[in-house]
Amino acid sequence: MLPALDPDGFIWFRAGGDNELHLMLVDESPHERAHFCLVLDDLDGLRARLEAGGVETSDATPLVGRPRFFCRDPFGNLVELARID
Repeated sequence: MLPALDPDGFIWFRAGGDNELHLMLVDESPHERAHFCLVLDDLDGLRARLEAGGVETSDATPLVGRPRFFCRDPFGNLVELARID
């Protein structure tokens, strides 16, 4: 029998509808470039709100038809935020 995972070792996010994203809380530094991407409609509005809240954002290498930028979550994980035009 496999040991049970402690739900306090994760942070859970609702990602619209029945979708969810969870991150495991570990005592390891996040990888420098490894990241996940969330696609949303109001990319510019979210960036403005993040920056107003003191979150540092950075431009990404442009992709045609896919504006995007990066930031780090409170745990240091790299997050790509994008819109599909």
